[in-house]
Amino acid sequence: MSMARRTKDDSHFDLVVIGSGSAGDAAARAARGNGHSVAVVEKDKLGGDCANYACVPSKALLRSARVYAQLKKAREFGLRAKDVSFDWPRMVARKDRIVGNTSARSAEERYARAGIALIRGTATFADARRLRVDGRVIEGERVMLATGSKPARPCIPGADQVSTITSVDAASLPQLPMRIAIVGGGPVGCEFAQLFSTLGVEVILIQRAQSLLEREEPELSALVQQSLVMNGATILTSARVERFENARGLTKVYASVDGEPYDFFADQVLLATGRQAQVDELALDAAGVSLDEHGFVQVNEFLQTAQLHIYAAGDVAGPLRYTHLATYQGQLAGWNMFAAEPQRADYRVVPHVTFTDPEIASVGLSEAKARAAGHSAVSVTFDVKTLGRALVDSTNVGLIKLVGDARTGEILGGHIVAPGAGELIHEIVAAMQARAHMQDLARAIHAYPTFSEGIAVAAGEWLDKVEQEARL
Repeated sequence: MSMARRTKDDSHFDLVVIGSGSAGDAAARAARGNGHSVAVVEKDKLGGDCANYACVPSKALLRSARVYAQLKKAREFGLRAKDVSFDWPRMVARKDRIVGNTSARSAEERYARAGIALIRGTATFADARRLRVDGRVIEGERVMLATGSKPARPCIPGADQVSTITSVDAASLPQLPMRIAIVGGGPVGCEFAQLFSTLGVEVILIQRAQSLLEREEPELSALVQQSLVMNGATILTSARVERFENARGLTKVYASVDGEPYDFFADQVLLATGRQAQVDELALDAAGVSLDEHGFVQVNEFLQTAQLHIYAAGDVAGPLRYTHLATYQGQLAGWNMFAAEPQRADYRVVPHVTFTDPEIASVGLSEAKARAAGHSAVSVTFDVKTLGRALVDSTNVGLIKLVGDARTGEILGGHIVAPGAGELIHEIVAAMQARAHMQDLARAIHAYPTFSEGIAVAAGEWLDKVEQEARL
């Protein structure tokens, strides 16, 4: 390590981390593990947004909903399950218990054991190295911005006259609405459409793009949309909300679909239209830190801001907003800020999962992006319902798509819609990380009967397709 160790008091640290979420926690532990004095400043619950308000709460509720859906299908498996019902308050209580076990308690104990100072309060830059925290002034040789993001609220006329909620509110509703309008068809919108439609709520989802999950391969996002419709949700694509109107306790939604009016009433409106960086209270101008055109902190390939001793990682900086990527960035920043030879961030292999039913997971390049990048891209799509495991589980929906370079055999991307897709994708993640080729996936022995067999079958079909095309 290049930085000499200095004696510090309780106001001067080698590293001050603002935010205790995935990125901040990882950076703090990385720096402290290498012997540096570290303080973490947190104004809210320890553990950050994902553990307390987003990923963990929503997935806990989705798990309860999935069990409920499975119980309703008991007869299909030769079982009797009479009077199957759900209890929303108990589902919420279970979610709250899980959140309590994954965030504040474990983080506080971990910091105490590691010798990381925990400072409660709101941090504001006084200058590029000094921060005010509720009247107290602290100084960091290095500063890490890890304040995360928050749900964005779009400017829709009438939104201030009606009751709208975000994903944070939706996970703790005191009671379920009869009908809910969900504005936005990205991962958050789709997951809550899955949750509420499974529980019998009438769901109308409004998506501006031509398809849900527009970053996914089109045939896979279409399958998710089909599954949501089969689950009872109404999906409006190429649609937009024009305005809201208060209608005696209900919200009248004035929308348009392909330019044609589409108006309806809803008990509740969930805004799931993306996220924005949480930087309002930081006074970044005083520190000389710049934001990009979308309001996120600008960083270089080493995760440094315009002030090279100030780093940023996780949702506050991007370029992708996933908890696991925030952890990676935090670890990397915690290393880089004291390293003689810092490492560049590598985003070549970053998986993501949307927890619909079935799940959808992807890693690497889409077919279109692979071609745009100059690869000799070839893809295959395999229908998982032909697998023995699919027959055993009565699964009739699922696809595995592999994208590879025909010249080199390199695996460029993997995309899966299937039960447990979030687990299955990591075979492709590991293969891409190791720079394995498509033949390695095809030749690997996969246990029977499993859904993972489909990856080997798809890889084999990819090799056959490349060979056939080479003969033409």
